[in-house]
Amino acid sequence: MSGPSRQGAGPGGTETAPAGRELGAADWWVGALRSGEPAASIAVEAARGRADVAFDLPAAPGAPGAARELGARVLGVWGMDGFVGDAELVLSELVTNAVRHGLPAQTASYGYGNVIRVRLLRRAGQAVCAVQDPSVRVPSPREPDLLLETGRGLHLVGCFSREWGVVLAPPRGKYVWALFA
Repeated sequence: MSGPSRQGAGPGGTETAPAGRELGAADWWVGALRSGEPAASIAVEAARGRADVAFDLPAAPGAPGAARELGARVLGVWGMDGFVGDAELVLSELVTNAVRHGLPAQTASYGYGNVIRVRLLRRAGQAVCAVQDPSVRVPSPREPDLLLETGRGLHLVGCFSREWGVVLAPPRGKYVWALFA
């Protein structure tokens, strides 16, 4: 249940992979997240022939629920029903973190420009759920406090996905991703 380790150095932040491991060629989703994006208006039903689906959600309280629903539908279309329950929980946590921590302070009200992007990628029996926000701050798990309602999200992501990490996506912040295999 370890989070990402900080790797690399450079202006603007670091890229992360699971603790004790560097990002490598086997991490096929990293290149996909860094390169261009599919059309944002793809319908869930059109996901059947695609390996990369993206949709934007307003950074609002209903975003985690919408991400769960759309993510489950896409994974179902792809025939990856075995990942649905875990992916719904992980998407909910990643979107909640993006809404709470990934937006600049001056965009605290819901409105134009306060959008997060969700991407689902698949390849050879693996699926990646990734959530983009404009911040380059790398999230890190904290020790959960049993008396607080918050603070367990990244621990849950680590428990319910095979691994997770962060890919910087300049100029629009970062993707926090989780792999299901």
